[in-house]
Amino acid sequence: MGLSMLKKPAVGLSVSVPLPGSAAAITAEFRYELEYVENGKLVLDGVARWSAGGGGNVQAQLFSNCLSFQVPLNVRLRPLHRYTSINVIASVVSDNGSSKRVYEPLPIMQP
Repeated sequence: MGLSMLKKPAVGLSVSVPLPGSAAAITAEFRYELEYVENGKLVLDGVARWSAGGGGNVQAQLFSNCLSFQVPLNVRLRPLHRYTSINVIASVVSDNGSSKRVYEPLPIMQP
């Protein structure tokens, strides 16, 4: 499943993170990078954050032992680049002190 490249910004990507055993997530950080045909990758500035206590611009829902995050992202169309993927790098910290890093590439379908 990929994203269609639109002239309007894409907002709200979904990222799922499996949780080990009985651990509960307490915080998460999300970073983004864009992959494009012409020169490789562009790491975007900024970090989206989530906390179990609330606040921030990231939404989360628990499904069994998997936490699904709705993360904000706006991508401008750049005429000189043909994007192939938006990559989300998540770091989730659990209440037992463990952390999990997730790399989720989201392919972009070209028109």
